[in-house]
Amino acid sequence: MFVICWLFIGCKKEEPVIPLCNPEKFFPLKKGNYWILQNYTVFDNGTIGDGEIDSLYISSDTLMLGYQFFHLKGTFHRKPISHFLTATNGQIVSADHYVFYECPRLFDSKKLYPVMGFDFPAIINTTRKDTLIRVAAGDFEPVMLFESHSMLEDSIWIVTYKAYYSKHVGLVKFSSRCVGCSYENFSDLVRYHVEN
Repeated sequence: MFVICWLFIGCKKEEPVIPLCNPEKFFPLKKGNYWILQNYTVFDNGTIGDGEIDSLYISSDTLMLGYQFFHLKGTFHRKPISHFLTATNGQIVSADHYVFYECPRLFDSKKLYPVMGFDFPAIINTTRKDTLIRVAAGDFEPVMLFESHSMLEDSIWIVTYKAYYSKHVGLVKFSSRCVGCSYENFSDLVRYHVEN
């Protein structure tokens, strides 16, 4: 009897990691949703440089291979964006495998993903923060901090990205800083329209 129980327990399949949140609550996917962001740079000497305005919007949705995808278009962090996004397994991920948001998980997966449309792979960590984020679009608290560290050859840190998401709104603030740089780039939410 002991041997049978031991064999049964030993042969059980590994349980999947269960996401702690619905990712669409923090990255609302619906046709017509849009986000306008102001870019700027803060230098270590205290000076601030203004940048251009970014706009992201969901232009359409479609069904592919049994998954509903939403076409996110526009510019982000001064780069053109055109990705088909879907919510799956606790992530907002694009058809070309970029991760735009990941729910906090029970265990840190330590997996490398291309993040937010950037080419370098990164380790992702998402945590709830009770910090007040104040931007032109309003005050947001609490937020989810989606933090990633881009790496080269799995050992050298290159850039740290921080994206702050608010429930039922989406991205409200984004920053990036490279190792050895004397400045940090920011994108703040200025205006948005979201239907959940």
